[in-house]
Amino acid sequence: IMTAAGKLIRTVWDGIKKAVTVVVNAVSKVVSTTFNSIKKVITTVMNGIRSVISSVWNGIKRIILPVVNWIKDVVPRAFTAVKDKLSSVWGGLKDIAGRAFEKIKGAVRGPINGVIGLI
Repeated sequence: IMTAAGKLIRTVWDGIKKAVTVVVNAVSKVVSTTFNSIKKVITTVMNGIRSVISSVWNGIKRIILPVVNWIKDVVPRAFTAVKDKLSSVWGGLKDIAGRAFEKIKGAVRGPINGVIGLI
């Protein structure tokens, strides 16, 4: 009797296992197919969005880049020109001040030497 009961239980269990395996495989296939379909849709949408954003960004760069390059070219040259002009003016002021000091020194030296000569 125990052997027959064991066979019966094994047969029933094998049937249950087979039925559960069929159901699990079917659910797995449905889930996998659904997931792959959703993934395909999302990938297609994201590629479209990326393409649009890339086109817009490239358009913005085409407009902005020449302005940035112009600024990078012109601004340093303008600062160099101002620096050169200020250096030139400063050099001129230095020369004028030097000549004025020499004239003052010459004008003061004569009377001082005269006073020294009297002493």
